[in-house]
Order: sequence, then structure tokens, then C-alpha cells
Amino acid sequence: MPTSNLLPYCQHVTQASFPAGVDAAVQYGPQVQALAVYLSHFQLVPLQRTCEALADLCGCQLSEGTLVRWIAQAAKTLESSIERIKTLLLASPLQHADETGMRVKGILHWMHLNATPWLTLYSWHRKRGHQALEQIGIWPHYQGRSMHDRWSSYDRYLCTHSLCGAHLLRDCLYVAEQEKQPWGQAMFDLLLAMKQAADRWRLQGASAVPTPEREQWLAQYFAILAAGFATHAAQALPRKSAAQTTRTQKTGSLQESARCALKAS
Repeated sequence: MPTSNLLPYCQHVTQASFPAGVDAAVQYGPQVQALAVYLSHFQLVPLQRTCEALADLCGCQLSEGTLVRWIAQAAKTLESSIERIKTLLLASPLQHADETGMRVKGILHWMHLNATPWLTLYSWHRKRGHQALEQIGIWPHYQGRSMHDRWSSYDRYLCTHSLCGAHLLRDCLYVAEQEKQPWGQAMFDLLLAMKQAADRWRLQGASAVPTPEREQWLAQYFAILAAGFATHAAQALPRKSAAQTTRTQKTGSLQESARCALKAS
């Protein structure tokens, strides 16, 4: 779309075209659009307040409809990036997974997370369990180790499973404080001490806690487990489901799990 201007001194008419991407007489550029999407989706500013902020800061008189259109355009632009993140997640040796409830137009939905230290994939879905995980597409194809919070829908997948340390500590505190069983506090303290030991050796460049020290930690670990089992010796253990049996086969023995916890890498 050309524009022209009569210069007052030379009396020549200069005519040029609008820059690429500008196809209207009044149009906001990509920086304003990016700022609007950033405020709305990263800073979680509501639509109306985002429009008000842009009016105050930039003098832009936007409608909420324009902002919604920009958000849709940004989502379309990011589709290839999201597919790339999924590809890299599937190739990673370890992923962390979680889910949390959220409201969409007043209706409960679920925000699902798949992440590594360098990648984060957020996916929202109406469902929390198997249907959502299948449609998002990470869990059905993942073959590495998954760290999670024991949500039962994860158990059906045949990758290697690990339990989140924060949840294990929370369980130990529950046993100690609510069930009044001393072994829960002892295990809580030991798990933290094991992590601190691994951190110290990591700072020294080691790939694992040295075997003599590791065996000492493991001896304490199993002594506390024995105390816990003794406390519940009179209680009948529930039968394992097929999913739990599969998960046990994939994760290995308790001893192997404890050894993994003491690795410094």
C-alpha cells in the first residue's frame, strides 16, 4: 500500500510502500503485539486490563477482540515450536510430569506438565487421566524415566517410573505427625541427608557417592524400612493390581531405587 508526501523545501513528491507486514493504514507492529500476548499469557493479566495497560503505556486503543486475535496468531506461530519440544521430550532420558486443576469459563479443566531442566510443555485438557495423556501424546511414546507423584493414570505406561522426592518427604511427615510413627521422621531425615551427601560429592566432580559411604547410607535406609514394616506387620498387605506389578518390574527393587537416590550425577 503506497504512501506519498510533498516535501515543503524541494517541492518533490516522495512515494514509498509500507513495510512488510503492514497492510492497513492504522496498524500496530509486532512489538506491540508481542507485548500484548506477553502480558496476557505470561503475566496472566486479564484481557481488559491488558488493553488498559497498553493504552496507558503505549497509547494503543485496543479492543479485547483484537487482543484475542493476536493471541490466536501467536498460538499458530508456535505450533512448530511445540512439536519440536515434544520431539525433544520424547528423546530425553528423564522427564518430570504433573497436573493441576484450572478453570476454563468456570468449568474444571486440567493443566498437564511434561518437563526437563531445559524443556517445558504445558497442555490443557478437560480430563485429568488416561484420555488426556493419550491425546497430549507424550506418555504413550515415552521410553525414558518419568518422575511423578504416583497419579494412577501414569502407572499404565511402560516407561521406567520414579517417585518425586518432595512427595516422599511429605508422606514421611504424614506418617510421623499424623500416624505418630517414629520411623517416618527417621526416614525423612535420612532422605534429606542422602541428598546432601550426593550434592557434596557432585560439587567435587564425582559421578556417584563412593561405595563405602553409599553402603552405610543404604544400611540405615533398610534399617528404617525394617522398622516401618515391623510397625505394620499385623496388617494385611493389599493385593497388587496389574499396573502396580508392571511398575514394580520396571522400577526394580527398593535397593536399586535407594542406590539411584545416592548417585551424584
